[in-house]
Amino acid sequence: MKNSNTLYAFYDLVASPISYDFVAFLVCSETARIENKLELVHVVIVPVEEGVGHQDNTQFSFDHAVWRLHNIVFPLCKMLPSCKGLTLCSSRDQAAELLDLYGEHRFPVGYTIDEPIVRHHTGWTVLPAHKGVVQFYLKATNEARSYARQWIEQHAHGRKVVAITLRESRFTNSRNSDPKVWSELARQLTAEGYFPVVLRDIDSALDSPPPPYQGLTMFPEGVFNLELRMGLYEESHICLFVANGPAQVCFYNKNVNFLYQVTGDWLEEVPSPFNRIGIDFGETPPLAHKFQRWIWQRQDADVLMTEFRKLSADIEASIKYGSYESCQEPIAENQLEISFLAKRFVDWASSNFFASPQEIELAEACYEDEPPRDFVGKEKLSHLAYKALVNGDRTAASEHLQALDDKFGLTVDQCVKLAVVCEAMDEIGRAVTLYERAIEEGENTPAVFFRLAIAYKKNQQTIEAIKLFELMIEKGAHSKLVTFELGCLYAESQPPEAVIQFYNTWRDKGIISLEIESHKLELSQQIQNDPSASG
Repeated sequence: MKNSNTLYAFYDLVASPISYDFVAFLVCSETARIENKLELVHVVIVPVEEGVGHQDNTQFSFDHAVWRLHNIVFPLCKMLPSCKGLTLCSSRDQAAELLDLYGEHRFPVGYTIDEPIVRHHTGWTVLPAHKGVVQFYLKATNEARSYARQWIEQHAHGRKVVAITLRESRFTNSRNSDPKVWSELARQLTAEGYFPVVLRDIDSALDSPPPPYQGLTMFPEGVFNLELRMGLYEESHICLFVANGPAQVCFYNKNVNFLYQVTGDWLEEVPSPFNRIGIDFGETPPLAHKFQRWIWQRQDADVLMTEFRKLSADIEASIKYGSYESCQEPIAENQLEISFLAKRFVDWASSNFFASPQEIELAEACYEDEPPRDFVGKEKLSHLAYKALVNGDRTAASEHLQALDDKFGLTVDQCVKLAVVCEAMDEIGRAVTLYERAIEEGENTPAVFFRLAIAYKKNQQTIEAIKLFELMIEKGAHSKLVTFELGCLYAESQPPEAVIQFYNTWRDKGIISLEIESHKLELSQQIQNDPSASG
């Protein structure tokens, strides 16, 4: 019998990862349920066929993938009060049967087994937040909070708990917690009368803590039980995170007060990779309330302690004056004009030659919300060019931007857009001219310098490319991408051992990546195969 009051949310592992990204899908499902005035959400997990699936899932064995489903995806469903059903399909055929039975109210809209639709991208929650949609849908279960309180009573001895969640991953380790910083912060917190509790990364949670963390209280129980983890977060005075999965869950839980330390490439790359989900450097997204704050500085114990004291004082003051609950509403001042947000998504898509469909879809979703307008002259050509960019029509975008340039001239931003389009259409010489023009007219962002250097490389202007990459490094662009590209160019004219030394110099300064290490291995093999190459 069909349930007309239930939204069936299909999470398809062909197109979506088994990770904390699921939380964005879950939140989007709840928004859809509310918009459609339905009562319940039923999550349907659609399995992959053999050898097919989202690229992030390929790094796991089958057994570990199942473990992640049971320990990340399933517990998250329990944190959404309206989610009263969960089905893990045994086959895609079974999922198709459920879709036939219950597809009247399906999410995502238009989802089919043959053509899955992706909605795990965090941008799909950032966009409605900019429209004023409150998405604090998640919360710990009552039992989880009860057990967390029991543990706290036995260990904290009346002190306020500060939960510190570490990242100690083997991949993208630049995002990891700095042990010296976080252990020092924990000791400062202890000295001021707080009770810091450390939750380590899951792969190291059962190991003896490394020297910097020895003597601190660990909470491995919460690392392996997501419900208990969330219960502890809600019972804590303040939670402290770097860029990691558990923090994502707290974005949608108003009961968790936190400081979110941006780390690694999220902090250092320009533009920040957060741009792809609609967040720019220095911003706190409009998902957050007054006691949920982002820190855009390098990890530093004193900085963190200062921000902690400010947050703690604000929490205490709000409790004292009876304003705590009103402070748990998202901060409207953090909302952007939707057209500005759309431009951000288009910029990210264009920087990737429009090969990122999610950002293009997000830009389209922004554009759909703009009221109809009559466009004339310069504004009309700008509008047509923008629309073509959103739709991924490079030829039309190029034509409209060129017409705009011929009649009215281009802004610096439009000049860069046209250069990116030309580069994507393999009109490299034209792209070089446009990038150079934009820089001459005042564009000085590292991203544009990087694009020009790449265009030089593609246009066989190797000397110009090397000089520009070296200039970027001289000006402080200590980037994995710049280092790798410059190393590849050096390898065309310098001995392999010189290039390896170049890479090693920057490795000692914290610049390391899989591409760099692979290139070093290739260079080492060249030396082994041809010793004369080292001379």
